[in-house]
Amino acid sequence: MEDRSTHKAPPDGAADSDPAMLDALARRYGASLERYFARRTPAGHDVEDLVQDVFMRLARRANIAAIPNIEGYLFQTAGSVLKDRARRDQFRQTRAHDPLEDDRALASADASAERVLIGKQSMGAVEAALLELPERTRDVFVLRHFEEMSVKEICQLVGLSSRAVHYKLAEALNHLSKALDPS
Repeated sequence: MEDRSTHKAPPDGAADSDPAMLDALARRYGASLERYFARRTPAGHDVEDLVQDVFMRLARRANIAAIPNIEGYLFQTAGSVLKDRARRDQFRQTRAHDPLEDDRALASADASAERVLIGKQSMGAVEAALLELPERTRDVFVLRHFEEMSVKEICQLVGLSSRAVHYKLAEALNHLSKALDPS
């Protein structure tokens, strides 16, 4: 077992998200977090996304091995994720929106050349960041976010556990947010 007293935080606030530790935590606490969110959210909320948000925040944290009460930290983070989601939903007035019947309604007839160029550059940056990911992590991310497959479907397709898929998604989102953050 690792001596946590000698485990030092990485320099410059770099994330010390040990993939093996994150995977172990996802395996151990993923189902409990799913139940936590299922009891606290209305039907229709994506519990899997909320769990993913918890592990994404954990992946961004430096020196997770030094957290003295990891279970308490995870559920405190889950509470913060719920509060943040509620604030975002209230700000966006999510419940007041009617779903679009036709995707073409989103297309803008007056898309300027500058706007098209910015969109192409942004997609190029996303593509480059995705190509930096390990193949399996990239595949899981693409299946979830571009192919819109459920976590269960991804598990069956790639032969990973639900927790491993959640970890891979958090790892990809963490990498993309760092790669695409201009600051």
